[in-house]
Amino acid sequence: MKQPVGIGFIIDDLGPGGAQRQLVELVLRLNPRAFAPYIYYYADPTFHLPVLQDAGIPVHRLHKRLGLSPQLALQLAAGALRHKFRLLQGSLAGPNLYAATAAQLLPGCMAIASERSNQPDRPRRVRMAEGTAYRLAQAVIANTHTAKQRLIDDYRLPAQKIYVIHNGVDVERFTAADATRNTTRAALRIANEERLLLMVGRPSPEKNHLALVQALVQARTLTQHAWKLLIVGSAPRGDYATALKHFIEEAGVSDRVLFHEPAPDIERFYAAADAVVLASLWEGCPNVVLEAQAAGRPILASRISDMSRLVDEKRSGWLFDPTEVASIASIMLNLNDIESSTLRQMGAVGRARMHEHFSVGTMVARTERIYERLLSQGV
Repeated sequence: MKQPVGIGFIIDDLGPGGAQRQLVELVLRLNPRAFAPYIYYYADPTFHLPVLQDAGIPVHRLHKRLGLSPQLALQLAAGALRHKFRLLQGSLAGPNLYAATAAQLLPGCMAIASERSNQPDRPRRVRMAEGTAYRLAQAVIANTHTAKQRLIDDYRLPAQKIYVIHNGVDVERFTAADATRNTTRAALRIANEERLLLMVGRPSPEKNHLALVQALVQARTLTQHAWKLLIVGSAPRGDYATALKHFIEEAGVSDRVLFHEPAPDIERFYAAADAVVLASLWEGCPNVVLEAQAAGRPILASRISDMSRLVDEKRSGWLFDPTEVASIASIMLNLNDIESSTLRQMGAVGRARMHEHFSVGTMVARTERIYERLLSQGV
């Protein structure tokens, strides 16, 4: 009987971020008769560790020094040799470099790098690490067409080396959460007549929370509905978080802006919401946009990256300029004038699109086809 092909995955941490979520979705659903996943990581937090352990996915923490660590690549290569991995796949800049370097030391082992961000103005050392990883890897998986073009422009990578696979979402999981709407709203103290806008993501400059709250303040006197904003993400820290909290207090909206720590059952917050917003200045393929639509909720999102491919504008959501507070406020005012029944119809359109084009099953199937193609070609 043919043995499953061993694949080593490496990522920096197992926190609640988007790259980590997609990695977990992938390894949990790979065909076990064809592929045997093994995960390496080297930093905290470990948010997703319990679900991986419960599923029986082998997970190993590597020991890493500060900065780029050649020793970590050697640890990874030793593990790959021990477990006879045929593929090593990295997620994010450092892990990409470690996977590509380790594969170079192992005859018959191939590396796959992943591009999951469209961050502008990356530090020179990050660009150097990325460029080296992308050139050494046998394939690069980008989660947006925007990212693919950036890799071609910035690193002169051949287009045929880069595969675009958008993130996937478990539509059934978010659909089933509809039944939790009332209990979650009660726990959050959201009254029936109030509308709840959800934002998922830690407070940070690129997530643009401050502009969103400024837009909420700008629009609140013109709205007929009482809106609350729920931010689900790691506790606010640092100068940006301090500025955000200060503005909320000074604007007198502390009772309208709520914070909640990340939770494994994130789908219940989507179910409690009436709409979801993403105001980021840059993103790859944000899980929030897919999850909102899978949950049947209209999405308000920045006009960046591949967003026009992810959102059926004016049918499942709206796009705005995240650099203009007035643009965000205008979209919020449009949202305010729409009846709840219309919001539900828009949510249904988004959910159908996720089923058809962006399901986690589609993401996994496309990834498995890349593995099969590389394995058939060899190093």
